Amino acid sequence: MIDLEFQSLLAHLAKCCHSALGRDEVSKVAVLKSVQKMQASQRLIADFQEALANDLEFEFTELADIRPLFEEHSQSIYAWEEFRLIAINADLATQLAERLAEFKELDLACGVMQKIITLPKIKQGFERIYDPEGEVADSASPQLRQIRRNLENTRVKIQRSLQNMLAEPRLESFLQDKFVTQR
Repeated sequence: MIDLEFQSLLAHLAKCCHSALGRDEVSKVAVLKSVQKMQASQRLIADFQEALANDLEFEFTELADIRPLFEEHSQSIYAWEEFRLIAINADLATQLAERLAEFKELDLACGVMQKIITLPKIKQGFERIYDPEGEVADSASPQLRQIRRNLENTRVKIQRSLQNMLAEPRLESFLQDKFVTQR
């Protein structure tokens, strides 16, 4: 048997991957057993190589394996970090699909690109719900906006009442300082 240094090739290929998900997929690559499968694979690779030569390159560093998020429970509540990963992947899919026309001359690559499912509303929803720091934004829902507005109005009223109390001369002897600290 001839040693083709297949494992060395896979290690080199893994180093070229933009994401951990890509590196994980490289570890699953196996030698194809039939000549037909090898030729089909070579044609597909040639299409994508031509796409790269034509500057149709994409950035996949933020691509994440989100499959575990869907395995445990069918109706999960996601934390900001998890929802963020889902939104990033959805956005990457949308970016890829938007460039489908650039692959029209590359039949096999175009066939792969056409399988991409876009879910732009996931990213839109994520951006509507969360601010850049991961906090739930007022824009998450009209009810939340109203609740937060009411809380702020109540806080201002309390602050005003306390400031008025501090200004009363009859309380002056009981006070050490004339400022309000909120905790």
